[in-house]
Amino acid sequence: MDDTFQKVLLACGGLPRPNGCTRRPEDAALGEGCPDLAACVRALHPWSPCTLVRFELHADGSTCLPFTCGNFPDVQHADPEALRQDTMPVFRLLHPQDFDRVLISMTQAARSISPWLQEYRILPSQGDLRWLRSCLVPHRSGQGLLSGYGLITDITAERKCRDDLLALCESGPVGVYRAAEDGALLAVNAEFARICGYDTPEEMLDAVPSTIGLYNMPPEERTTVMRLVRTYGSVQRYAIEARTRDGGRVWLSLNVREVPGAEGEPLTYEGYCADITGQMRHEMAAGHVREFDRTRFGEAPPPPKTEKPAGSSADGLCPLLSYVRDAILWRVRLPRLA
Repeated sequence: MDDTFQKVLLACGGLPRPNGCTRRPEDAALGEGCPDLAACVRALHPWSPCTLVRFELHADGSTCLPFTCGNFPDVQHADPEALRQDTMPVFRLLHPQDFDRVLISMTQAARSISPWLQEYRILPSQGDLRWLRSCLVPHRSGQGLLSGYGLITDITAERKCRDDLLALCESGPVGVYRAAEDGALLAVNAEFARICGYDTPEEMLDAVPSTIGLYNMPPEERTTVMRLVRTYGSVQRYAIEARTRDGGRVWLSLNVREVPGAEGEPLTYEGYCADITGQMRHEMAAGHVREFDRTRFGEAPPPPKTEKPAGSSADGLCPLLSYVRDAILWRVRLPRLA
């Protein structure tokens, strides 16, 4: 089996080697018995505890782990000796809500002999709930046997950070929304609903079905902006006026990025914004809106700076600014597409 292990490592470009290790994947000394294997696995995934296993799936449906890396008990919270003949103790650790999903997806991967990648929870006999991410790569080894190597990673800390970030997006001081390619609003957080004058996200989604009716922008501007987002992937600090529930207006500094869907799923857009109404009104009164100069699209060169509108006296200034914004200025600050 060491020979197969060397081939797998060679095909993957080899594991990162710890300091002082001179072995290479093609060396006969590198295999399951290599004394530096644990250090190599740590170097492969230094930010989370990670362990390496060899698994076997027999024709009768039974599974076992003939080989596990030295740190396996720290990641999987199971005795490796108990798994040499049968992995049932590992399945007993699965969270009840994840059991069926893990078993069904693993069975499908075995039937198609394709990599199995899943995130799931385990409930150790001692300690708190843990999140694991496993990737197992099977191949045929004769007589109805499937075997291969896999990595099991403890991602509990990563999931906690993700959950904290989601909680921040739900209740933090930044407005967040998700929209379909046609502009239909799919989700908004509490802050975005508040900025637009609604008490709850659900209330806003019921009243505002689409960003087309939310933003005060001509159709040509929206078409151009979305085309640029598709070209560059994102737009940053795009100052735009939005309609509120009571018929008022707020200015938003908007960041939008394109989010490609998984295979068979539609494209969506995620937006993040801050309320800059006070700043915009002050700069409009001064005759120069600096926020327009800060618009950026992806990694594209910055668009040309806008010039100060002609005539800075109070008389007629508001109509002039309105005309510049609606008919001219949005064009000036967008980069040209070939």
